[in-house]
Formats: sequence, C-alpha cells, structure tokens
Amino acid sequence: MPQILLRLLELCQDDDADFAELAELIGHDAGCTAKVIAATNAAEHYGSKKISRLDQCLVMLGKDAVKTLIISESVFQVFNAFSGVASHDLRAFWCHTLATALLAKSLAHQCGYPHPEEAYLSGLLHDVGRLGLLSAIPEGYGDLFEQEDSDSLCVSELTKLDTTHAAVGGWLVDQWRLDSFIGDSVRYHHARSDALAPAHALIRITHVANRLAQVQGQRPMDMDAIAEAERIAQSLCGIDAQTCRQISSAARSEVGKVAEKFGIHIDGFADDDATSPPADDRHDDDATRRALTEAVRNIALCNLSGLRLNQAASTMPAQHHKHEHPDAALLAAFSHTLQILFGLQCPVVFLREARQDQLHGMPLAAGLSRLEQITLPITRDNGAAARALLDGGVIETARTAEPLAMIDEQLLRMLDADRLICVPLESGRHCLGTLVLTNAARGAPDVPGRDKLLLGLAAQAASALLARRAHHHAEQVRVQDMQAAFQLHARSVAHEANNPLAIIKNYLALLARKLADPAQSGLPDIGGELQIIRDEINRVGTILARLAEPSAMAESQQGAAFDMARLIEETATFCRDIALAGSEKQRPAISVLSRAADKLPAVAADRAQAKQVLLNLAKNALEALDGREGQITLEASGVINRDGELLLEVLVRDSGPGIARDVLARLFRPIQTSKGAGHQGLGLAIVKELMNDMQGAVSCRSSSLGTEFALLFPVVPTRQTVREP
Repeated sequence: MPQILLRLLELCQDDDADFAELAELIGHDAGCTAKVIAATNAAEHYGSKKISRLDQCLVMLGKDAVKTLIISESVFQVFNAFSGVASHDLRAFWCHTLATALLAKSLAHQCGYPHPEEAYLSGLLHDVGRLGLLSAIPEGYGDLFEQEDSDSLCVSELTKLDTTHAAVGGWLVDQWRLDSFIGDSVRYHHARSDALAPAHALIRITHVANRLAQVQGQRPMDMDAIAEAERIAQSLCGIDAQTCRQISSAARSEVGKVAEKFGIHIDGFADDDATSPPADDRHDDDATRRALTEAVRNIALCNLSGLRLNQAASTMPAQHHKHEHPDAALLAAFSHTLQILFGLQCPVVFLREARQDQLHGMPLAAGLSRLEQITLPITRDNGAAARALLDGGVIETARTAEPLAMIDEQLLRMLDADRLICVPLESGRHCLGTLVLTNAARGAPDVPGRDKLLLGLAAQAASALLARRAHHHAEQVRVQDMQAAFQLHARSVAHEANNPLAIIKNYLALLARKLADPAQSGLPDIGGELQIIRDEINRVGTILARLAEPSAMAESQQGAAFDMARLIEETATFCRDIALAGSEKQRPAISVLSRAADKLPAVAADRAQAKQVLLNLAKNALEALDGREGQITLEASGVINRDGELLLEVLVRDSGPGIARDVLARLFRPIQTSKGAGHQGLGLAIVKELMNDMQGAVSCRSSSLGTEFALLFPVVPTRQTVREP
C-alpha cells in the first residue's frame, strides 16, 4: 500500500508527529505492522515478555528505528513496482537481497564503518540492476533472471546483452544522485576481490556481504565456496571466519523470519484478468509508486546529507578566522551539497541571531562582504527571505515578479541572478534563518519534488548547526573552566612557594650584612655572587607571578575598553543555542533575554575575563532551570556610584528554584560539587577571582522566585562610549 508508506515517511521526518498517529497509520499496513512488532519483540533486546500493542512497540523502538523499518518496506514496494515480473517467482531474489543488506550492516558494525544504515541500504540495492533489466527486456532477460546471482551470471549477461546487472544497477542508483558510494558499491559488487583492497570501505563491505549471502543460499552447501568467502572477508574487511559464521547465522535466521512472517513475494499480478485492478486504479498506483520512489530517494539524500554535515560539524576546528562567522564553514559544506544535487548555489544566508525579530546577512561567496551590513526585520513585506521563515516553506521570486520587494531586487542584482529560492533553515520548532539559493547555471532544470527535498536537507543543516554551536560552546566553556581552575591552583602554589622564597631572601640580606666587610670577616668578597642569587630568586618570583596572574603580564589589554552591551548580546546568543540544543532532549522552553541601557560607558577591564564571568553565570542559570520552563535575563542596567567610584552594573537573573541558604553562605568558595562528572565545584570561585582581578565586585541574592547575580565593572573615567563592530 504505497499511499500509507508515503504518509509514514512524511511522519517520520516530522519532529512534532506523535506515536499515536504513527501507530494508527502503520496499523493499516500489514507488512509494516508485522515488521514493527517483530522488531520490538526480538528476544535479544527485550527478553521473554512479548508486546503486542503497536503504540507500545513504537515507543520502545523509537522514531529512528521505525524510520529504518519503513524505508526498508518502501524500497521493497518500489522494487515491486517494476513491470514485467508477473511470470517470475522473486522469493529467492528477495531472500538474497535482504540477507545481503543484513550482512552488510553487521559487517559495518564489525569493521567500524561509521554508517551501518548506509551499508544496509547498499546491500538492499545491490541487485536492483536485475530488476531493471527484467523490466526493460522481460523476454530477453527472463532466462538470465532465473540463474543464480554469481560471477558466471555476469559472464552470461555480457555475452547476451553486452552489459551486466551490476553496471545497470550502478547506473540506476546514480540516477537517484545519492551523495554516497552506494552507486559504486552496486557497480562493483561482482568485481575481482583482489582488485578491491584499496577501494572505499562501503564497496568492500557490499562485495563481502554479497559473497557471504551467495554461499549461505547455496543448496547443497559448498564448503570450498564458504571458505573462499571467509578468506575474502578477512582480506577486505578484517573479519575472521568465526565472526563470519556468527553474522551469517544471524542473517539467515532473520531472513527466515521474514520469509515466514512477512511473505516477501510479489502480490497483485494474478493471471486472472478479473482480479486485476481497473485501469484508472493502475494509473493511480503508478503515480503513487513514482511518488514513493521520490520520497525514498529524498530520505536517503537527507539522511546521507545529515551524516555528512554532522561529520563536518564534529571535525571542524574550534578556532576559525577572526573575520569569519563560526557557522560559515558548515554552511559552505551544505552549499556544496546543494550544488551537486540541484545545480543550486547558496551565496548568502540570513541568520536569526541575537535579536530574534531580525535577520542578519552572512555571505558564503567571495565578493559579497557588503551583505554583512544588511539587517532584515522579519515581516511579510521584507522580501522572500523573511516570508520563507514566517511561512516555513520554500518561497521563490524572480526579476519579473510583481510587486518585487526592494531587498529582493537588491539581492537579484548583487547576486547576478534571474530568480531567488528562499528556504527556511529550521529544525523542528527552531528557526535559525533562511537560505538564499540561486541557479548555478541559467536554464538548469528543476528536480521533481525539489521543494520537499530542499526543506528536508535544510532541516538536516539546521540540526547540524545546532549541534555544532552546542559542541563549540561546551568546548569553549570547558577550556575556559580548565584554564581558570588551573590559574586558581597556580595561585595557591605560587602563594605557598613565595613564603620560602621570602625567607631565603631575608637570610640572604642578613648574610650580606655579615659579609659586608671582607677585611673584618676574613673571607673573600662574595657580594656579586649574593646579588646574582637575589636576582635569580626575584626571577623565580616573577615566573610564579606570571603563572598565577597571566593577565597581570598584559596590562595594556586589561586597560582596553570594550562595549558591555555587545558582550551581553554574545553571551545571550550562546545561551539560546545551548537551550535550543537541549530542547532536542525534551528540555522545556527556556527564554533568554538581553537588555542594555542606552549610551553605556565603556568598561575598563579585560574583555576575555568579563566574558568568562558571564558565560559561567549563564551556564549556571541554564543548569538551574534544567527540567523546567523558565527565563534567563542578562542586563546592563546602568552606572551606579559606590563610595564615589562609578561602576557599571550587570545583572544575570534566572527564574529557577533558588539557592539553598547554607550553599549561599559559602557560594564563592571552592566546594565539593554535587553536579556530577564534568564539574569541578570551582565555577563561582573563579567568577569571584576574576571580578577581583578586574577591580570589580560580585554579589548574589536568591529566593524561591529565582537567583540574581550583580556584577560591578569599572568604567572608563570619561563620557566615552564604545561600539564594537
């Protein structure tokens, strides 16, 4: 029932879809229902207790596993759509295909290939060329289709057709334009084993899986062929014979369950014309199957794109060029994917950053730096980029559109494009901005179903961005905490070391007085040597001071003025990113507000230290709200007068449960933390030390209504203000 599968594929891509809706829809497809229940009740996962309620099964499996099952069923039904197979029994074909897919996935796990689901799909598609040939030339290929899938089959195909099912299958998969080695895995699954040693891991895995599936399907079993397949598995994948037998046995058992419970064979092609569906229904079925083919292709593309982007996010260095936006590299990788798939370029992205009601331009192509100066209020009359974000859909506009917003006219001219395709960059409920796409080549054809695929790919990019931002921020805070903890420890060590150094210096001074008159002491003059010792002791003291107070060695930096409003805005952005990433794990909504009074004076302190203070307090506020909805506010409220000294007051406030009174009493001292791994109990002690270093102050008030930290920073003693670019 392709119609049901189409809807299921849509639901699996929808973050807001619930399991009740999935269960109701799956219940209408016997094949999917059987697979879900069978997977849930696998003895090795859930013991002897059997679960028969479909909704419970879905909850236990989780959406990712359900998606894998549905994609598998979709691929089966897409294959069933090939014509010209009515007179052929495909049960053996499907058993071999499924066995190869299961073996490929197991081999991927065994040899450490990072994408086992990709290996499964490669195994599932490896013989698609046989169905393609049967569909195209049923009379000419029918006798070959009945032969066993082997190297000798390829020889027969070359003799009769001047091509092989492996070559045809590789070409068919290439038409799906998967950004993957699946096409080559299909193309070379009958290649000589000794030629595949340098090949990509997915090609080797698919080849070995096909070999193992061939020998386990032979009756009677050929022990020499089995030994040869195990030798190839050892050579290409590093899998020993015992492991081969174990995974082959598991695959054979699973295929047996499928053959028994799911009935993998072609239905609906009965010989009796009376049972055939009416012509109109057949036409509808063909249209639905074409849509299903497109949907499966889209999901494969989105999943592979997501894997690629997440890999890129995890491997990108934490440091980037000081003039480059931290998201630029990841978005550039995504732009490259779009160009490969659609011939589309993404020269600019409008990101929703600190101010949630505005979009800020971020160019990805050279020569467009002026786009950084563009800020768009998110309203319907501000062009296609803003409308795409508001509507949550693809918006296209062209030079000939009437009316044409001024920003769209500007973009079309600056990008030298005939049309703009604007795609919202969102994952679930998290809207990060809008992608602005243009045709890489004028007149390039549109891909069928392009808009749905663009939305799916953009969602993968948004998820990867959220993950990158959360990882980058966590790594930044971790490094800063480690540095601050080390500095605190170094201060303690330096303090202890300075005591014996001071004693040594005192005794040196006493010894120098006693030896001041060589004639009286009868000893040679050693005043020069004593001075060298004093100098070296002073140098040791300087080294210890540098270790304990590295910022003291850069007074010019400490005295540099900076814009506190900008720093608060940056901290709030980091805080929002962490809150958004946390919501993927069911964290309730947390709103982060930033406020700054007008015409604030410049702060006379070390910006890096001030940033570390704000980040530590913001992190504590997020942890205080963990498990509940709430609000975090960062506010530069204004200047206060404390004993005749002007100080800028900055407040960090959360609506959490408050701090216990006994903890509040020792708040700024290093403590034994109760937060678990990854926390040293030094965060607020470090905040106190840093504020002291900057000649500032910190205080805290807390109740059941929330907690507020008040920070006081010294300001430049003039009316000067600073606005950072």
